[in-house]
Amino acid sequence: MSLNFGQFAFLFSAMSFGMPAGLASLVLQSQAIFTLLFAVLLLKEAVRPYQVLAIGIAIGGLAVIGFDNEDTTMTALGFGLTLAAGSSWALGNIFTKIISRKGYDANLNLIVWSSWVPPVPFFLCAYFIDGGDVMWSNIVNLNLKTRDLSVSFLVRDVSGLRLMELFIVSLSRCYGGATHFGRAGGRFNIR
Repeated sequence: MSLNFGQFAFLFSAMSFGMPAGLASLVLQSQAIFTLLFAVLLLKEAVRPYQVLAIGIAIGGLAVIGFDNEDTTMTALGFGLTLAAGSSWALGNIFTKIISRKGYDANLNLIVWSSWVPPVPFFLCAYFIDGGDVMWSNIVNLNLKTRDLSVSFLVRDVSGLRLMELFIVSLSRCYGGATHFGRAGGRFNIR
């Protein structure tokens, strides 16, 4: 729930409340700070001096982004929600580490099976926030030229080959990257 639902629920809410996508992708990397902090607090891992320095620099960078919003449409709420998304991602990293420590493989199987969980809370949230009529209207009127879809920039002439390319790249990046990260996180301390 933390990694798949929490991360994206906070992130999409942040973007809805005024967090520009480019800044969101940058601020979301705060997950590295939160992962280290949660590893110290929850897993009792030791912190090294260079990690304290790195956290200080990263927090300084986030403070600059958070307080210097003259040239952007970023809101404080959007910034805060993006930090919440980063912390949710970090908790997912910690859960993956705990699963690995218990002797289970945090590999592709974990990623695939955990992907079945988030649609239920997303569906419930959409139902209670937007209502059934809006949900049904969105499903009925869905097309690949809808502006709200993240693939809309790719779709000028929709072909089966182009959609297959998108599908293959998405799967390989998402599941392949998460699998390798899960294996590395399970073997090494979060440093």
